[in-house]
Amino acid sequence: PFILVSHYGYSELGFGGIQALVFGPFVLGARFTHRRVGSQTIASLLKQGFLWVALGALLLLILSRLSASLWPVVVSMMLLTAGGAIVEGPLSRLAMEASPQPLGQTVAVFSTLFGLSNGLAGLVISVCNDKTFATLSIVMAVFMALGLLSYASSRTPPQLRPVS
Repeated sequence: PFILVSHYGYSELGFGGIQALVFGPFVLGARFTHRRVGSQTIASLLKQGFLWVALGALLLLILSRLSASLWPVVVSMMLLTAGGAIVEGPLSRLAMEASPQPLGQTVAVFSTLFGLSNGLAGLVISVCNDKTFATLSIVMAVFMALGLLSYASSRTPPQLRPVS
């Protein structure tokens, strides 16, 4: 919000509209995953989602430097959120199923770690904030690359047990 309000001069209502545009594709990506989860492998869905995330991050990195306009950045972020939605469900389920602990404990630990990672991301963005999308895009690209490297370094292909 600080970039949209201070740098681009949007009101809080304008920020809300742009936020809806950026996060609306998350719902579409989740619907895409829901429809495809029975007909595609999890590995295939994850590859598609990571491709969207990588494309969005790359476009954000490039377009935030080449264009002073907000709209190319918004389109890049829309790709990022759609791809994030495609991978979020399957990865969350894989993380839950990987633990031999009771489900309640697993969910509690997973939720805590998820919240802490969000807090860490917010802290990093706040520390690196110079009120430009150029710097924000670098931070996002670094975290995206770490996530892709983490996924690529896994030794076994992701498999989900059938839903009962």
